[in-house]
Amino acid sequence: MTPRDVITAVFITFCWGMGFIAIKTCVDGIPSLVLCATRSIVLCAALIFIRPPKVSVKYILAIGFCLGILHSLFAYLPVEMGLPASTTCLVLQTQVFFTVLLAAWFYAEPLKIKNIFAMTLSFTGIAILTGWSAGAMNYKLALFVAILSALTMGLTNMILKKVPKSEVIPTMAWSHLTVPIPLLLLYMSSNEALPIATIMQLYTWKSGVGILYLAFVGLFTYGAWGKLLQKYPTYYVAPFSLLTPIFGISASVLFLGENFTNKMLWASCFVFLGLVINQLNLTRSPKKTTF
Repeated sequence: MTPRDVITAVFITFCWGMGFIAIKTCVDGIPSLVLCATRSIVLCAALIFIRPPKVSVKYILAIGFCLGILHSLFAYLPVEMGLPASTTCLVLQTQVFFTVLLAAWFYAEPLKIKNIFAMTLSFTGIAILTGWSAGAMNYKLALFVAILSALTMGLTNMILKKVPKSEVIPTMAWSHLTVPIPLLLLYMSSNEALPIATIMQLYTWKSGVGILYLAFVGLFTYGAWGKLLQKYPTYYVAPFSLLTPIFGISASVLFLGENFTNKMLWASCFVFLGLVINQLNLTRSPKKTTF
């Protein structure tokens, strides 16, 4: 990967890590279903500035369903259920595992020994940070929902590999047209649905800033991520997302008052070591054979 693309990948993961602070700020007052719908409505209002994508409608529908509905909802719900933002951020990084496996399955992308070793080191860091202690049923359910969010992100990455580079951001933006109505209908059909007037009172300036961040920063970072996936093999790009929990945990310590433990420090070391090994395997120039 070029230095510019490496910096881009790191910046994307930084934005994703900070996004969990925005999620935590929003779900403290707004139900997840309504939050996902609101974010998409904001993006739909901005479509006047984004040209329609020149792709098949099936890609728009597929991305809208996998990313706009399933991934976003399954990412917000665990935080609403009480899972710490840092833990949610960490669990979602299993999307690397799903992305690489799905790429090997659908696109026959090969895995090298060094890539597997690098991924193993990074996942060891995640295992250290997550721990294996048993939790309450609600905690386990929240973890399972977060893993589902990671799976749907992996599926989204597979779809993005089929979309031309110039059409990634328009496709992702216009896919949000398919999101608000199903989510709002699902919310209104639930027993815990609140009247519209009550929901409107839940919005604050903090949640407004959070929604704008999740909408527009998320759109452009996912778009840039999709371009990287098209430019390089999945096993080179996907491991960068393991930086997201590092940034997310750091933000949680600074803004949410969570403690930074020795376990978090060791986990961070494993993640970074894995990324370094992965990149050394990529950036090494092939030797020329002489006769």
